Amino acid sequence: TEGFQYPFTNVVSFLQNPDLTIGNFEGIVSEIHTPTPSMTFQFSIKQEYLPYLHEVGFDVVSLANNHSLDYGTSSLAYTRDLCTSTGLICVGTPKGVDLFSSTIVTVKGIKIGFLSVETINGLPEDSAVRAELTRLASSSDTQVVLVHWGNEYSRTHSSEQELLAHTLIDYGADTI
Repeated sequence: TEGFQYPFTNVVSFLQNPDLTIGNFEGIVSEIHTPTPSMTFQFSIKQEYLPYLHEVGFDVVSLANNHSLDYGTSSLAYTRDLCTSTGLICVGTPKGVDLFSSTIVTVKGIKIGFLSVETINGLPEDSAVRAELTRLASSSDTQVVLVHWGNEYSRTHSSEQELLAHTLIDYGADTI
């Protein structure tokens, strides 16, 4: 009822001031909007909301999360296309590592390689993660891994998540 800019009213300056603002897009945009059914965890976002994310300051959004396939692979592709058309850089896929899992963004002459992975529905293949971080290291100045992880309703990380973080560092991640 307050408009789609309302959630950002008190944080816009925090989003717009940095040289690069990154977020997780925890949902999907489908060609025909399906309102999120009551008492479910299927997140459908109206198409007209997407441009506002860039306007309030987001530059890069990750699509590697457990809700990116809530409305199928065609909606994921549609969301990627919309991100691009609104000026948002999107990275990541909800399953494993593929050609959408990484990107390189140049900010003030610095090439930042992003790898975005989702781990809630299982870990991505180890060799694919290592290969992608190696490829990014050869093409960028610093490597950032965006990980969608965690145990629902838990305030602490698990030993498996800690091990994955150490593995990502061993494979060349500068920031997680």
